Parts: sequence; structure tokens; C-alpha cells
Amino acid sequence: MADLTMRPFISGKKTVGTLEAHSNGLRFISKKHEIIDLMYANVKHSLFQVLECRVDSLAFDLFCAAM
Repeated sequence: MADLTMRPFISGKKTVGTLEAHSNGLRFISKKHEIIDLMYANVKHSLFQVLECRVDSLAFDLFCAAM
């Protein structure tokens, strides 16, 4: 998925990048080449919400906070 915004922001400003699905987790790569890896084993719940008048939302509840 391309042109996604991640929250919380990585560098204090709006973080836009690409989300890639791999066999063991997800990888978010920002336009500034900052990388966040999210392992499937660390995801407690995930939620995808389709909104009519706004941007769709994808949220993750984690067992341990990503650092």
C-alpha cells in the first residue's frame, strides 16, 4: 500500500510512506527511508475501517510497544 500516513509520527512531522506485507510481519518505509518493522507475533488486534467521507483507517493494538 502506497502513500500511507503513520501515527504516531516518526520524526515529529507528518510521516508518509509505503506499507509492505511480508511472511513474518509488516514493514513501513517512509519517504525519508525510515523503517518500522511490525512482527505479526506482536499484533494483538488489527482493525481496518472503511470511511465514506474520509481516508480509510488501519490500526494495530500491540502486545509490546514498538520502539
